[in-house]
Amino acid sequence: MKQPQSAPKAKLITAIMYKDKSTLDKSKKELIKKFGKIERESNGYEFNLTDYYEPEMGKPLYKRFISFKKLINREKLGNIRLKTLEIENKFTINSKRKINIDPGYITLNSLVLASVKERPHKIYLGKGIYADMNLILKKEGFFDFPWTFLDYKLDQNQEFFHKVRKDLLNKQKDSETKKDIDKIKRLIGTENEDKNQN
Repeated sequence: MKQPQSAPKAKLITAIMYKDKSTLDKSKKELIKKFGKIERESNGYEFNLTDYYEPEMGKPLYKRFISFKKLINREKLGNIRLKTLEIENKFTINSKRKINIDPGYITLNSLVLASVKERPHKIYLGKGIYADMNLILKKEGFFDFPWTFLDYKLDQNQEFFHKVRKDLLNKQKDSETKKDIDKIKRLIGTENEDKNQN
């Protein structure tokens, strides 16, 4: 009979929207405190695909993505979103955010974001947070959905996501290699014990 198994760990990413670089730099320091070292950072680009955020954050707005070295358990995504909300609140003045941080994770198969908004396709994680699959990731390319954010379809961002996916794959290979080496060491150790006994 099949037994449930833990899902492989994922790469934590965050999308960061900001108006001024000083707030970006301060926010990155807060993210590092909570989630560890940054592994990759995309180039910033002007975010002008919607004016939704302008009344709160002003304009022009910029956006970039970062990924972290440490892998995460996928079930922690809801708690991670709550922590990024704490950072956003730290840089909120007169009920207006100066930074917008959207965390998510990348697996070998998908890019999933944490959301505070309910929609038909989102899965509730608890504590007011939902899981929002935005992309299917495959070796040969990306597959999006009608609800995928427009900038997640941009070539420059998909290139970044692909690099993060490759980082994850290499990390998993290194982990499997280490497990194999440890297994061999245990086998060799057992064989040596048998020889000593003889």
